[in-house]
Amino acid sequence: MPTSFGEDETVPGFEIEEISAPETPAVGTGFEVDVTVRNTASSERTFAGLFQYRTGEDDDWSTKSLVEQSIPAGSSATFTRSFWFLSHGEKLFRIARFDETATVDYVEPTLELGETYAPATDLEVTVDKLVTAGQYMTESTMNDPVQAPEGEQYLFAHCNIVNNSDEGWKLPDNEYVDAVVDGEDYAAEDIWISSKEDRTLINPVDGLWWLDPSGIGKGEDHSRWLVFAIPDHVDTDKVKVRIPVYLTSFDTVSATWEN
Repeated sequence: MPTSFGEDETVPGFEIEEISAPETPAVGTGFEVDVTVRNTASSERTFAGLFQYRTGEDDDWSTKSLVEQSIPAGSSATFTRSFWFLSHGEKLFRIARFDETATVDYVEPTLELGETYAPATDLEVTVDKLVTAGQYMTESTMNDPVQAPEGEQYLFAHCNIVNNSDEGWKLPDNEYVDAVVDGEDYAAEDIWISSKEDRTLINPVDGLWWLDPSGIGKGEDHSRWLVFAIPDHVDTDKVKVRIPVYLTSFDTVSATWEN
């Protein structure tokens, strides 16, 4: 039985019956691409091709794997491959050298309050509570509460992070973490820390401030509070919290939680 294969060859006797993929999966999460090939010849033949992908229209094609299977005359076979990426944008998939492609728009995840973002990096991030108040106290300022500036209030967002990977994960600096109100970004508040008492909130919420220079080690589970100064007329159901879960000099991938 003849085999059809080659980066620059046509594939006589076969056609793409269907190629499917999710339209907008979340960055960092896995998904599958299915390609169904039909044998249009009058005899059983062996199909072979390259399962390929690329980012955008201008990138070169990369090969995921070789697919090969004997297909009876008039029958079809479906080839499935799994993918995940830590970058935004359009991803294209095909079996070379058919013209048919599937396009996936890899988007940053948007979750409801209480939902967990769990990218394939073995990190689990959850924002599950929002609280507003006109002041806050830490263990070191209990006798002198920190008041919100005029026209503003403090927003407290509770975040839980589980690191299931083999490496540590450093918390992004506060300047990269935002509360979003009516399209405006408000960076998380920073504090000067000289002791654990400085970063232990006791009112209106109880727990550790986000900032932690030690990061999160392998297998650790950390609970933290983010603090933002936002306009005082805003209710928590109008606020989104955006946290970068993948941050390099080339790309930033953030997850957003909304009430």
